[in-house]
Amino acid sequence: MVVSWLKGRPGTLDELLEFVKMHTLLKEHEVTPRQSEIMTHFCQYLGRPVPDKFQILPPNSVAVFLHLRVLHLISASLQVERCTFWKNFFTGPIFQKPQSDQEEDTASMEGIHQNECKEVELPMAVDCHFHPDRLSEITSIPWEENITKHLYAGPVEPNHRHCSLHPHHARKSRRLLDEAVERLQRLLRSEHVTAFGEIGIDHSDPESEWAYQSELLQRLTPLVKREHVLVIHIRGMKNDCGTEAYLLLLHHLKKRISRMQRIHLHCCTGYPYVLERWLEQFPETWFGFTSMVKNFDRYKRDSLNLVKEYRHLLETDAPYFRLEG
Repeated sequence: MVVSWLKGRPGTLDELLEFVKMHTLLKEHEVTPRQSEIMTHFCQYLGRPVPDKFQILPPNSVAVFLHLRVLHLISASLQVERCTFWKNFFTGPIFQKPQSDQEEDTASMEGIHQNECKEVELPMAVDCHFHPDRLSEITSIPWEENITKHLYAGPVEPNHRHCSLHPHHARKSRRLLDEAVERLQRLLRSEHVTAFGEIGIDHSDPESEWAYQSELLQRLTPLVKREHVLVIHIRGMKNDCGTEAYLLLLHHLKKRISRMQRIHLHCCTGYPYVLERWLEQFPETWFGFTSMVKNFDRYKRDSLNLVKEYRHLLETDAPYFRLEG
């Protein structure tokens, strides 16, 4: 069942093993003697050969699916509704630690306090796309007083902090693009990098620059790894619904990007037809929406309703969409 969900068709355990082998997030973990014993019985049950030693990286037997780390990786690769199915269908036991009288009184008081606070609690939200560097510039707030102080608190070299390859920059000189790609490649060697982008197509730029955008896109897509979230930027021509730009980018990506690539489609403004085609090709796509929704026509509002709620990403795209007043 899991293989069928991941592959989009009936699959086998061997195909699931190949999927796990391809996943670069998997790390080596010790297989204890007790785990090895259980895996041996599992192989014997399935009529599979038993290796001299079970290993996680690379996985050398379907029996390693019994290892918690591998199960965690597989479950993280499933869509949310699939994970919900497993949690609801196979409910686990609830273990409750015995409480002393004093602990029980404290827990009761905490419960009362939480109930009192519920009326003033605000919903939790995450700004999924904003630009701290440009926000700092436009507000004239020094970097050291800005949120970037925290974003760059780790051991990051200054020339690694920013590497802009937005479609708007595709017309830069070959030398500047070469330098930017070189910085990007250095950044991608770090295991702390979790997202790649934003890259894509922007046809609000002059038509003379479109070919350069396609050329830059072809240069960047081979650098995308499966463990990254690919952040996509798409804009159509001025006063256009953007369908042409969306379908052109989809045509580019489907030849170069894994079908199961996790994608954040930033500032989505596409029509329902576009979103349906996009999800057919890339089912692991999440859609970002900005304050532009207040100007959506009925077709774009239909797209907003088409996207499942858990796939909505809220974005300020700061500093570009300011609050009125």
